[in-house]
Amino acid sequence: MMILPHHIIFAIGFLLPVVAWITLGLSAYDRWRYGKHSSPVFIPIIGPLIISLWIVAMQYSPLWIPLAWVSDIGTLAFLRVVPRIIREEWDTSWWTRVSEFRAARDNWTARLTLHSTGAYHLVYKNQNHVDQLGLKEISIAGKFSRRGDEIHLKGVRGDDHDLKLIRQPDGCFRAVAHGNWADATSFAASFATSWFFQEA
Repeated sequence: MMILPHHIIFAIGFLLPVVAWITLGLSAYDRWRYGKHSSPVFIPIIGPLIISLWIVAMQYSPLWIPLAWVSDIGTLAFLRVVPRIIREEWDTSWWTRVSEFRAARDNWTARLTLHSTGAYHLVYKNQNHVDQLGLKEISIAGKFSRRGDEIHLKGVRGDDHDLKLIRQPDGCFRAVAHGNWADATSFAASFATSWFFQEA
């Protein structure tokens, strides 16, 4: 088994944070100079982990290890969003689900789940064969509230995904546009309305 020289191991660990900082600088320059958005290349954890192992193997002071972690902008950015990712996953997890609704229309199915956290998750799936081109899935999340026989769904981007589910005489719920979508003529707005959901 081939073992890489120590300086090669350090170079690999050092390269990843450097790439993150360089691409972050280029992204900032693009936004300032041209008004364009380009994403930096962040590969978190790996670089600082390699450098930390290198520090231990070389028997250097362990005080250098925290520096390896805080100097990697990719790792810092990742750690910053981890709590939000965990919270969002928990908000719409199986453990917090209190209600589920299903609907079908043309080649699409829809599944809406309501959660004790006040969150909802609405997923539309295209039932066409996987080898066919086109949109396969639409996923929307946000907050919901119940008002009598209505369920109000508010998307995370304001009124972009505002829908109202109104109970019909037969017990199903009809989805209608709400908020800014009430007068919208976009594909997304027309697609999201006139679904009839049954509680599962």
